[in-house]
Amino acid sequence: MQPVFLRVAALAWAGLSLLLALHWFVELGMVGFPDGYVTPFARATGPLLHILATACLGQGLRGPDSGACADRQKLPAFPDMQQRV
Repeated sequence: MQPVFLRVAALAWAGLSLLLALHWFVELGMVGFPDGYVTPFARATGPLLHILATACLGQGLRGPDSGACADRQKLPAFPDMQQRV
């Protein structure tokens, strides 16, 4: 039961990451005024927000089955951790 719950939670996290990245990119596309003026605050924080939105998009697209967490059961456990489990 626990692996199914974790898989559903990972899929939900990936979906929320994609929605958040989409929302941020839409918001960042609307920064500024109709005459093209961008405030100094928006100009200063824009690159950081683009990096965060890109990281969020990458996290959502990566998916729960790729990466180091998929092979967790193949890793040897530490001796003291085996006693606790």
